[in-house]
Amino acid sequence: MNSPVTQIDPDILAQKELAPALYANVDFSIKPERFTDDPAEDTEMYFDAGVTRAELLAKPDLMRIVRKYVMRGDPTCDAYASLMQEYGFRGLVDMLEKACREGVEAVENAPPQLVALIREMETKPAWLDMDKINRGAELLRNDYVHIAPYVVRGSLLGTFMNKYSALPMAMTGAFASKA
Repeated sequence: MNSPVTQIDPDILAQKELAPALYANVDFSIKPERFTDDPAEDTEMYFDAGVTRAELLAKPDLMRIVRKYVMRGDPTCDAYASLMQEYGFRGLVDMLEKACREGVEAVENAPPQLVALIREMETKPAWLDMDKINRGAELLRNDYVHIAPYVVRGSLLGTFMNKYSALPMAMTGAFASKA
């Protein structure tokens, strides 16, 4: 199941240099449990997308992209998360919340990683169509008001049943916050 990956994308390996606090001890040659390109391997991939699993697995270029995104974090966010030893989980969250509410300039002695994260979040991608975003928000507003509170509560319960969600939250102390 955890067979070695023979060709590792340079972007994946670069994470060790960009965020050593997070990735220095990660062996990227080991294929993650949540990824498989073996058609005989059992998987939880169930969806109705008009394409079969075999058809997806038969596209090596697509599978390379999928593997890359399974194994790659967000470099800007990872750099900020790497500051956890210095600021603690709550300190990072507090700075981020203040920067989002009042602007990064309002955060006293804001670390450059926070400034970079905020600036990246403020940059609107060229492909983003705000008319479609606003139309979607208009269509989903009623569902959000009446259904979202139950989904949020159900999702939190789901994190305790999914080791990929619960483990990072437990390791960072997010479940033990006094806030």
